[in-house]
Amino acid sequence: DMAFLLIGTLNLYEHQSTLCPNLPLRFLLYIAAEYEGLMAKMNANIYGSSLVHLPAPQCVVFYNGDDAAEDEQYLRLTDAFVNEQGEKTASCIELSVRVLNINYGHNRQLMSCCGRLEEYSCFIDCIKRNCQDGFTTEQAVENAIVYCIEHDILGDILLPFLAEVKKMLLTEYNERKYMK
Repeated sequence: DMAFLLIGTLNLYEHQSTLCPNLPLRFLLYIAAEYEGLMAKMNANIYGSSLVHLPAPQCVVFYNGDDAAEDEQYLRLTDAFVNEQGEKTASCIELSVRVLNINYGHNRQLMSCCGRLEEYSCFIDCIKRNCQDGFTTEQAVENAIVYCIEHDILGDILLPFLAEVKKMLLTEYNERKYMK
């Protein structure tokens, strides 16, 4: 997960292996925290008579979970605004989160423009296939790392950061298993 300013845009990116309908609410809270930090850095007076200029936010989720998902979809905060009868209610606020499916074989145009993302997609797919073939999670990760290094996929990351990558992946897969 990361947030950064680039050419006047507040970019908020998150990686998810599960689709959560509450992502727009979570991003609303992230954005508020980011704006609060920016206001402090700018020493901005939000109670003054001058408009405080804000960078426009862009909220993006990279999804690579096991559930079927479209290549691209939008989750909207207004979907959460319902009354006691479960009917949607009007709102003065909207926030959209763009969800991009980065599973191997999805979003071909995006992958062709970003080789690193395509390599990551291939790497995760290799781990998933190894798990489906009956390997333990640890062996699936180990086999995927060896395969990817041999085929020049993320080699410049996997070789120097081998221990960190393994630890991060095993933690993530164990957390997912626990959550299920």
